[in-house]
Amino acid sequence: MKKSIPIISVLGFIFILALTGQNTIPNTRPAIAKQVDALLDSADFYHHKSLDSALEFSLRARELASENNYIEGEVNGLTKAALNLTFKGEPVKMQEIYNQAIYSSRNLKDKSALINTYFAMGESFRSLHHFDKSYYYFQLGIDLIFENPNCQTDNNMAYLYKNLGYLLFYELRDSSVSIDYLRKAKDLYLNIGNNHEYLDMYLNIGNSYRLNNDFTNTRLYFDSCKALLNYNYDVLIDAMYNKLVGALYLDNHNMAIGIDYLNKSIELYNSVRDKKQLGDVYTMLAYAYSNMDDFERCIEYNMLARDSRASLGAITVLTSSMANLSGNYFNIGQYEKALLFADSAYIFASQCDHKFYMYKGALQFFRIYKKIGKTLEALNYLELADSINNILIAQKKPSYQLIESKIKLQNKESMENSKLKIEKTRNQLEYSIYISLFLLFVIILFVFWIFKLKRTLY
Repeated sequence: MKKSIPIISVLGFIFILALTGQNTIPNTRPAIAKQVDALLDSADFYHHKSLDSALEFSLRARELASENNYIEGEVNGLTKAALNLTFKGEPVKMQEIYNQAIYSSRNLKDKSALINTYFAMGESFRSLHHFDKSYYYFQLGIDLIFENPNCQTDNNMAYLYKNLGYLLFYELRDSSVSIDYLRKAKDLYLNIGNNHEYLDMYLNIGNSYRLNNDFTNTRLYFDSCKALLNYNYDVLIDAMYNKLVGALYLDNHNMAIGIDYLNKSIELYNSVRDKKQLGDVYTMLAYAYSNMDDFERCIEYNMLARDSRASLGAITVLTSSMANLSGNYFNIGQYEKALLFADSAYIFASQCDHKFYMYKGALQFFRIYKKIGKTLEALNYLELADSINNILIAQKKPSYQLIESKIKLQNKESMENSKLKIEKTRNQLEYSIYISLFLLFVIILFVFWIFKLKRTLY
């Protein structure tokens, strides 16, 4: 009798273990992580307001994480600092800090921070039109996700689908696949609960259709985003919605309605002091007024764009404003001012090592010198423009990597579907085993009860 109880207890324990499965202990984060994350959030907050402030918060996060041996926080701080340095026009420091982030992450078992670094490097070099390096670092991030099943989280996969979708669309014009990937990113962001990125994907899908001249699907996604804003409002998404709808009307030469939407976008971006986006929208308004032959207002808005970008400290996009102003003054015959702004544009572009704007600046010098009869200077700048353009063309060759990544991802999706079917079969089998164990346990209890009853009766 006494020996029977431990046997039943063991059987009961085995049964419970079989039903619950093996428990796993979640990874713990150091106590300092919350403070580091708060600094990183501040860096994000200032990224479109003041690059100096964003850089300061990024480096403070890195320093605090380093002092407390929180390697993941250190890598994230370095990555954000490098991204800010990209737009400040400091490419050498940018590369140095990215290299520090890669080195610091070498012993991390979870490669998510390193994946984020590689994707950020891809964004940095793409913004500088260094497409060869951009493809290379994006590819490193993509390969890490493919190689490490533990890295295939919803967050990382959403980031992968989003970035690969952008690249396939803007670099290879692979519209159908890129839009499909953006849709998958959208669904994953919904699962994660990242409402901002979820709504942003609606706008990006709509914008992809816009650039494909598909008006119906463009409005479908733009209007769906606007409807969803009624349930969970996001001022930045609303501002971007108005910006992109304005662009849609400008595309269709309906300048008046387009300008109305852009003005609404400016009102919203002003409310959150988003200087980067304000510069972009002012530039779009300048374009609209130039198409209406209102060169005075065109120059006015390009000046506003310049001031907004200068206040942000974004040298890369400030270069664009200088080039635009040079073109404006050239069009109205003020060649001295055109040369002055062309010179500023070329100096800033050289500082950033931004080959595309260096090319545009050289071409602008050629146009001006040719117009004012300085033939020798014009030919020198034409040769410079040609040499820079050859570099740009050579840098765009590695796009086969994007096709390779697309094939890898499609193969992975096919394998995951097969794994899901196998998992379903395995779960059904495990369920049958659990039921059998349960019935066995009931039978043993019943037999024990009968045995105890007989002992009591006799």
